Amino acid sequence: MSEYTAIGTRTRILNQALSVFILIVLVISPLMIGSNRPVFWLINSTVVMSVTAVVLLLATFGVMRIRVSVSRWRLIIALAVIYLLGITVQMGLSGLFPNSGMHSQSTVLIGLMRVISYACLFFLILQVSTNVKRARRLAWGVFGVVVLMAIYSLVSQQAPDLLFYEKAEGVKVVTGPFINRNSLATYLAFGCALGTALVLRGDREGKMRNKRGRMDVEMVAGRIALFVAVLLMFATILTTGSRMGTFVGFLGIFVPVILRVSQAEKASGSRQALVGLSIAVVVVLAFVIVSALYGGVVFDRLGSTGLASDVRWPLYENIWNVVLQRPFTGHGFDSFELAFRSGHELPVSPDLRWQNAHNTYLELWVELGLILGSIPPLICVVILLRLIKRGATNQYTGYLAQAAVAAIVIAAVHSFVDFSLEIEANVFLFIVVLGLGLAPDDSKIK
Repeated sequence: MSEYTAIGTRTRILNQALSVFILIVLVISPLMIGSNRPVFWLINSTVVMSVTAVVLLLATFGVMRIRVSVSRWRLIIALAVIYLLGITVQMGLSGLFPNSGMHSQSTVLIGLMRVISYACLFFLILQVSTNVKRARRLAWGVFGVVVLMAIYSLVSQQAPDLLFYEKAEGVKVVTGPFINRNSLATYLAFGCALGTALVLRGDREGKMRNKRGRMDVEMVAGRIALFVAVLLMFATILTTGSRMGTFVGFLGIFVPVILRVSQAEKASGSRQALVGLSIAVVVVLAFVIVSALYGGVVFDRLGSTGLASDVRWPLYENIWNVVLQRPFTGHGFDSFELAFRSGHELPVSPDLRWQNAHNTYLELWVELGLILGSIPPLICVVILLRLIKRGATNQYTGYLAQAAVAAIVIAAVHSFVDFSLEIEANVFLFIVVLGLGLAPDDSKIK
């Protein structure tokens, strides 16, 4: 066996091990209230960064190959580096000038480690998902993890002792292992997007007919089972009572359907488009039925939407005033709660503890300023443009790109009214779905 072949074999084995590691991260991270505490941030960051360091070390000594092409990701890498450098400078300023208005150097350091771990996870998912077959298998594994989390959330509602934390007695809706209903809803909406894309996949893996041209019963049964799993996740979202969670759950289902119908119309004409439209009608009817059966809590809460907006707009006005206090430097990463005190005014209740802005964009601007705080959404826009193109043109893994497009839509919409993308378990799942959509190299499939 030549040295080149030996390195390739070792790389394949190690990438398979990394795939298992990524699935373990996705399984464990939600269990401790979505990893929404500094101690879990530190543990997760240390583990993910350590594994990444080992991979880079092995690559340096020629044990394995790095599959991630730097030239392919120049713009995203440049934006990420600027973002990390900006947070680092902010941390330095808070240490050198303790009276400058910046908050807690140690808090910024923990936040910086968390962001670096996100970059490391993104690198790892790109590394393992370049291989198309491995990306497909991993996508199924990720979907399985989210389905299990939906089942666990439903079961733990009836048996709270199964949770790894003590759930407040007043919480009567399903929250699963997460800190609140909205965080679980976002997590499951990502799963709905991936599951719907798997149902609608149109590559050779997903052919509905066998070699004799007859309907492949096993394939059809598999897709029906997948569809039922997506219905289960959506029903779980409804039991959370999250209004925006229900909306983004719908988006997670219908964005892949719309993209798939559009792709079919361009590729095969009106017949395929008609089939796709028929599937969409069936999907709508199914979800209307599920909504009628399990959506009572959501429907009851819709009546209080106006009241919620009466509270949110004054809150957002207060937060915007805090942004304007330090529009370029921000108040310090992960310091929203402290920064908000300087702009907290009536009618926003002074009796409540405002740990989050309930709007991720505003929170980024408070903490990092308008320029640096706009980089994460900008990175998502750059990725979105790539995903849309891949979803329309990639024959074998386009459905994974379509799932990732839906994930970005979910994240972008829900971030306007909540902080689900500030929950680490949700960020991990989001990054993995994006990597699965971006990385596979279809050109090597013949």
